[in-house]
Amino acid sequence: MTLQSNVIAFPSGVVGDLPSDQMQEIRDIGFTHYRRAEGDLIAAMAILRATCLILCDMAMVDPDPMATLDTCLGEIRGETEGLILVMQAG
Repeated sequence: MTLQSNVIAFPSGVVGDLPSDQMQEIRDIGFTHYRRAEGDLIAAMAILRATCLILCDMAMVDPDPMATLDTCLGEIRGETEGLILVMQAG
């Protein structure tokens, strides 16, 4: 089965290997889009769908997609925890 999506696939391990300035750029872009969607249910659902498609793309490049998905979800949890700490400190 070939998944068709309009998102760019990141092969396993690539995102974690990006330099910190590129990771910060990814965070900034995502945060900007999220804030623009505040109060807009359709836009918020589109962001959630795009996130799910990205996770699918990342998981499907691995021989064990479910294990990769678990890893990706763990990384998202860690990122979320970091954002909560930053927001609480601000």
